[in-house]
Amino acid sequence: MKTNNIVPKLSELREAIDILLKYGDTEYPTYCWEDELEILVNPNNISKEDLDRLKELHFVPAGLGEYELPHLVSKVFGNCIAIKNSNN
Repeated sequence: MKTNNIVPKLSELREAIDILLKYGDTEYPTYCWEDELEILVNPNNISKEDLDRLKELHFVPAGLGEYELPHLVSKVFGNCIAIKNSNN
């Protein structure tokens, strides 16, 4: 799976989860919408250092508008595009 030439790694996902666990072990913490993986942890409660690292790991703040709860979104880990082998 690729998004904008970014190849997601399981180690990056694990590191992101380890960071997020410092801010609580939320029940039903994920939601998928189209090509986005949404993590229901409020980015306003995350330290700047951890938020910067989460951004490097492809998780960015979202839902900061009037009608949404603050959360994090990854278009890299939420992408469900299958890449077909060109030899087939």
